[in-house]
Amino acid sequence: KQWYQRRVRGTAGNHVIELLLPWLLLIPHRAVAAFAGTAQIVFQIAIIMSGNFSFLNWLTILPAIFCFDDGYTCRLFSATTRHYAHVADKLSQKYRTKPARYKRALLNG
Repeated sequence: KQWYQRRVRGTAGNHVIELLLPWLLLIPHRAVAAFAGTAQIVFQIAIIMSGNFSFLNWLTILPAIFCFDDGYTCRLFSATTRHYAHVADKLSQKYRTKPARYKRALLNG
């Protein structure tokens, strides 16, 4: 293929990811948000690896992280970490309805 055909395809892909995909971050559908967030993060990491505008790209990754719910992100952690998170959640639910003296005892160890 000619060099200009590759450049046009790369530029078109860049425009789609930078101009159209951020609008998908606003759609409250789990699969669409996860797709848009993943594509945005992968694209920004590719730019960071090239060494261009790194600080701005790290800031652009932040809104994309909020696209992932607990069901999506739990697969990124080990079973042990998920177990500890589950135990911590159960403890917080248990002491949420207790009087204040129990909460102080929990915080003080």
